[in-house]
Amino acid sequence: MKQVCVYKSEGGAGGRWSNHPACVLDVRDIVTLVLQCRSCFLLCTGGADGGAARVYGYEGRLICELKTKGFARPDVLSDVCASLSPDTCAIVDRNDTKCVRFLDTSAGRPVGEDVTHTLEVVSVALSQTGAAPDRRCAFVDANRDLYLATVLGSDENVSSSSHARAGSSSNAAARAVVKLATMVDDVRWSDTTDMLAAVVDGRLQVWYYPNAVYVDADLAPRTKLMRDGDLGKSAKIVSFDGARCTVRRMDGARISCSVSAHVPVLYRHVLSGQWDAAIRLCRFVKDDSMWACLAAMAVANKDLNTAEIAYAAVEEVEKVQFVQAIRKIPTEEGRMAELALFRRKPDEAEAILLQAGATYRAIDMHVRLFNWRRALDLAVQHRTHVDTVLYHRKRYLTEAQRRETDESFKEYSRSVEIDEEAVLTKISQEAEKEKERARPVVGAGAGSRGASRDTGGGPPPSVRSMMKAQSGAASGSTASAREQRSRMSRR
Repeated sequence: MKQVCVYKSEGGAGGRWSNHPACVLDVRDIVTLVLQCRSCFLLCTGGADGGAARVYGYEGRLICELKTKGFARPDVLSDVCASLSPDTCAIVDRNDTKCVRFLDTSAGRPVGEDVTHTLEVVSVALSQTGAAPDRRCAFVDANRDLYLATVLGSDENVSSSSHARAGSSSNAAARAVVKLATMVDDVRWSDTTDMLAAVVDGRLQVWYYPNAVYVDADLAPRTKLMRDGDLGKSAKIVSFDGARCTVRRMDGARISCSVSAHVPVLYRHVLSGQWDAAIRLCRFVKDDSMWACLAAMAVANKDLNTAEIAYAAVEEVEKVQFVQAIRKIPTEEGRMAELALFRRKPDEAEAILLQAGATYRAIDMHVRLFNWRRALDLAVQHRTHVDTVLYHRKRYLTEAQRRETDESFKEYSRSVEIDEEAVLTKISQEAEKEKERARPVVGAGAGSRGASRDTGGGPPPSVRSMMKAQSGAASGSTASAREQRSRMSRR
């Protein structure tokens, strides 16, 4: 009989370890692997039948036994081919090393969709913070390339029926595997935030907000830090806690590297919803990487006011204008769809609009994207605005000086009459309907007056518009005073 002892640190992280174990587990077989996360740990044991992989709480309670039969042997698992997070365990399939499987740590059953790569996966790591929909998986393949993938592979803001309505391309886009770096020796997630550290070509590289590749891919390179200093070949990251990362070189020497101490503070402000405090922190630090992280976090959390300020700080003028245009949309589903379109997910944006019944806005979105065939299909399917699509198509061909080649548009052009005045009238009526739907009910209670700034009937005034209104009022009062004095003098 073997024993596994669990010790507790007195005084929190970095405190003195207790001399007496908090709990003792009795196991029959030899323990081959122990993986830890903040709420549980994985215990792998050997045996004649291949052993077992069990998840325990730190109080000694058995949570579940992972069902790895058929794709992994618990007695041969290592910390390279397996990773543990509070809600998910990732294991590289031993039968197909190009596949990474995910298991639920509360029931031991498979969860999400497997990640299938083109090359052999040599190491895997799961993010340690956030909820299950925010879980990310980083893995390194045989070419030493680093990739990032989602675990669940779907957006929590869109229902499963919406994904089915949008088609399989939506799931493929949401489950995109993104390449982050090459010549990677080791990778590790931070224990307290979503920062990702990797040894890239003998140097330490840290991504402050790796999720930016799914929010704004153009902004992602501005959210990473490259530390100076050669760490040598085959360096391993021992720990990454807070703003301190410890790396063990090939000769056994340990090197402590530090990143910006303001990034964990920024994460705390964002997680608690203190956007004003996050803005003040970035203004105090005056670092473009902090502003880039805040912009991506604001877009991911749908805070348009903070996103506008952060994009202005990094001088992304076109994105500031786009965010301002989103804020002028009267309905919430319209704003959410435009944000999905900003994240380059048109299928998700279409699903949001169709689920809310905004058929015309979905058709207009595809017209603006020059996705003519999908716009016509939606118009025919819902029996509305077929003439609107044909009108925009005709204007586009006239301005481009091209002839119609699509047989579907030729067919509907012969059977549907296009009246420009009627089309423009229908478009203005749709805009009025959207405003009426977003307008608050007269006589509503105090709850409607306390609505948040991003879900109400209209966007809040910007600082520039408030200054213009104040200057206009001041000039108006000055003009009225001058007119009154002139009247007095004439009398």
